[in-house]
Amino acid sequence: MRLRGSSCFQILLEAAGGFEPPYNGFADRRLTTWLSRLLSDTYRKTVVHSMSRPERFPCEDSISSTSGGNRIAGCGKTAGGLPRFRASIKFVLPSIKNSALALQVVFPRFRRLPMKKCVVILFAVLVGLSFSTLPVVDAQTLTAKFGHVAPPFHGQTKGADAFAAYVKEKTNGAIDIKTFPMSQLGGEVSLAEQVQSGTLEMASITTAVLQTYAPQLAIMDLPFLFPDRKTAYAVIDDEEVQKKLFGYLPAKGLIGIGWTENEFRDITNSKREIKKPEDLKGLKIRVMSSPIFIDTFKLLGASPTDLPFPEIYSALQNGTIDAQENPILTSILIKATEVTKFATKTGHILTECIIIVTPEFWKKLTPEQQKIFYEAGKVCIKVNREVDAELMKKLPGTGLSVEAFCEKNNVKLTELTPQEKDVFKKATKPIWDKYRVTIGPELFDFFLAKVNKYAGK
Repeated sequence: MRLRGSSCFQILLEAAGGFEPPYNGFADRRLTTWLSRLLSDTYRKTVVHSMSRPERFPCEDSISSTSGGNRIAGCGKTAGGLPRFRASIKFVLPSIKNSALALQVVFPRFRRLPMKKCVVILFAVLVGLSFSTLPVVDAQTLTAKFGHVAPPFHGQTKGADAFAAYVKEKTNGAIDIKTFPMSQLGGEVSLAEQVQSGTLEMASITTAVLQTYAPQLAIMDLPFLFPDRKTAYAVIDDEEVQKKLFGYLPAKGLIGIGWTENEFRDITNSKREIKKPEDLKGLKIRVMSSPIFIDTFKLLGASPTDLPFPEIYSALQNGTIDAQENPILTSILIKATEVTKFATKTGHILTECIIIVTPEFWKKLTPEQQKIFYEAGKVCIKVNREVDAELMKKLPGTGLSVEAFCEKNNVKLTELTPQEKDVFKKATKPIWDKYRVTIGPELFDFFLAKVNKYAGK
């Protein structure tokens, strides 16, 4: 029996679509399975590969924005389905020819057809698939997951949500970001690893954890670095500072685009009131997973351990640790104050988190979309700070201020005087000296000059 071109097309199309052939003569299981794989592979190279690697298929300048095409991630121009497919075909033409040759070699039925006709048949199938799917691919919403460890009511969570909402609004729904608070996708170490490996699009990670990738970021975690909140915010919002700090990340497979914040850090413990460095001696304290945190508390005589954030409450409850250092607001929200009745507002470090993006996802964005992400980062930190400031005055669920909450729940809240803080700062000077080498003298001096500038010194 002679195979006609239309019959070949129907068989190929049915194999690609997984349909059951309506005739017995060609219901060859081997043919259907093999062709399905062949078409899947060739189609993937033609269409999916071109969508994920737009730089290999540059948009054509002749296509106007009124041609009805869709913007392609990673391409600043507008591309319609056919011109983009034509560019893709140039890349996969050898694959189509090889596929046609394989048809003739493996299946005798196809040997009766000229090679050119087999190529045309395969090409026709791919064109049919492309016209039916390319508009869908172009119009698909680009989705991303944004993970962090802050509790639901925290300003960091509200800031991340504001980031996602801003991006969705400004891209007209083309990018949809889902946020995952309270370590739903893992602790900070895990989140950073996921973003670096490309399995997670975005996360907000403390500079303490990111020091593993860029030791220079330890500058942010020097104890008692900022004299007050106003100075801290002025330094952190300085574009020159951001450019320098974020500039260390791309070489490590991370893109920094903005900040979230977990407030100035304080200490809660189950043993005693803390007013001077000696009061920390012997306390088993959970600290951030960072060398500078561990070194700081060792120097002050404590026994630091870097348990994951989600394990803090149970470790305090069962006595594995005596103390933990987190902003008092965070300590209340994670209910650490249920099992630790001494709280000291030391404000020893301002915990800033960098919003990091995996390069694989970043490359999918157009320059305009990348700009929107940077703008969203500014929206995020603004909302973050505003919400935290309000929460300090009015905690969720109770409506009480932090001070009133501690009084009602028998938590002794101690706030260090400027003189008492200065004693702690002098006690931690060896940490500054040690990390000036790790951070690098140039960055160290640059950063301290910014602090002094905004502090009016």
